[in-house]
Amino acid sequence: KPRTDFNQIGATAGGPIIKDKAFIFGGYQRVFAGFAGSSTSFETPTAAGLSALNTLASGDAVRNILAQFPVATSTIRTISVTNPRTGQTLPVGIGETAALAPSFFNEHDYLANGDLNLTKHQLRFRYIHNRNARPNLSDPPLTQFSGSVAVKVHKFSIGDVWTVNSTTVNDFRAGYTRFQNAFTVPDAFRNFPNVYVTELSIFQVGPDGNSPQNSGQNVYQLTEQMTHSRGAHTLKFGAESRRWIAPGGFLPRDRGEW
Repeated sequence: KPRTDFNQIGATAGGPIIKDKAFIFGGYQRVFAGFAGSSTSFETPTAAGLSALNTLASGDAVRNILAQFPVATSTIRTISVTNPRTGQTLPVGIGETAALAPSFFNEHDYLANGDLNLTKHQLRFRYIHNRNARPNLSDPPLTQFSGSVAVKVHKFSIGDVWTVNSTTVNDFRAGYTRFQNAFTVPDAFRNFPNVYVTELSIFQVGPDGNSPQNSGQNVYQLTEQMTHSRGAHTLKFGAESRRWIAPGGFLPRDRGEW
């Protein structure tokens, strides 16, 4: 039976700090889930074959790439590889190996509220934070190239309800939202290229081909609303201002492809 683990835990707490005047409330929730991974089989050089490739390599740049090649335990076929600069040709043993792609998800949610009641003002403070992550895998899924797909959200607002008099109430709110989404690769391989070997079946080394990339959004919001009651009529009027700033970074193949 395929693995499916889904777990959810949380807690809340709150109460008055000053009776009938100041209150706080907070909450936390975590969701973590694990699912059945998938296995990918692909061709790769044997230890002897990799040694031959290092002998043929023209420089350290190539050897650094070869150092990330997985190694097959047995030979299923042999190919001839030639260094075009030197003309040297060596046989390279090729075998088959497999890699497991993990599948999991982690999420954290935080909530904090504060209320302060003054003579004519009611102040409201709200904060929400959410972050979640899952693996960002290469194909085939080699462990050293695994990054994450991470989302972070922060929301904060402050409000003031001002009772001007028995017929007029002013409601002011200011809010800020920050959203971040990132497809990361390990720092050690930030400049490592994606290397494809067409002579081998389903073979490449390097992080996810579309990573790293990121996007974000900052939203600033101001709201002012006045309510006035007169006889059988209630008048409402106000204004709202929003500003969006949405930076992002994505350059396809910025690490290079071989």
